[in-house]
Amino acid sequence: MKVLFNKNQDFLVKVIDELAPLNNKFRTVKNPIKKIETLWDIGKVIDHYLSQHDLKLHELLYQIYDPHSTIKRSYITRDIGSYSYRIFKYFKNKEDIRKRLVGLESYTVFRETIPLLFNKKYNLGNKEKDEIIKIITSGGNQKLLITKIRERKKEILPISNPRDQKSGEFKEEKLYLQNLLNELKEFYTINKMLSNKVGILESKKNREIFVILLMALASDSFLNKIEHVDVKTINDNEKRLLSIAKSSNINRARFRKWVMNSTELLKIAEAIHSLGNNEYYINFRSKFINNK
Repeated sequence: MKVLFNKNQDFLVKVIDELAPLNNKFRTVKNPIKKIETLWDIGKVIDHYLSQHDLKLHELLYQIYDPHSTIKRSYITRDIGSYSYRIFKYFKNKEDIRKRLVGLESYTVFRETIPLLFNKKYNLGNKEKDEIIKIITSGGNQKLLITKIRERKKEILPISNPRDQKSGEFKEEKLYLQNLLNELKEFYTINKMLSNKVGILESKKNREIFVILLMALASDSFLNKIEHVDVKTINDNEKRLLSIAKSSNINRARFRKWVMNSTELLKIAEAIHSLGNNEYYINFRSKFINNK
């Protein structure tokens, strides 16, 4: 993927500044035709920057909004960008939108048709697309219209891939963290005061490293903290967690989805950090054992 914006951050700021007001307008306007017209405007801006800077659509959209990163440059999602660009390419102008979609009462109904109208895998011809538009502009119950569109999509592409097919990817890491969480809860429950002998994670230094790992897994804003972690000083379980933290945004997002979310990871990090100070320990204990 071409990463233009690392060299020219001003360009990325300019794109986002131009798209943000349109994105805000899209999210606040209620009229379905006006919403689609606003998407057309967003698509026009995107098309301009794609042609001016020799970029592909996914390259531009990914750098505007990476859904797997916990740090967001903007809230212009890739779905909105993709819809907008395809709407811009499909309708000649906003007048074309008003003429062809007259009678449309719901943007939600239109959004359901987007794959049929724009996704090549459905391979619909112009006549079939016109039939789809007739359905969604015919009035009537919105739920029934959506049901009709969904049934049409299933007729064309009946096979779907489960999104959680890789959910067993972090089986060992999940078991390790769950056992650690149980050990921590047991320790905090038994000990009202911080014990002189804390056997969890071997040593204070080891616990400090582990807190850094958990923070990096919980949020991309902490990734810089793992740069100097020495793999020679950590065990195999910690090495696996470090490897995940250093991997792609997508991989970290899967980890937070299938193993532990950011809130849970940070809670374990705080529980481990509090083992180094009696005052911290006492203050955190009640919250931790009561799962607040």
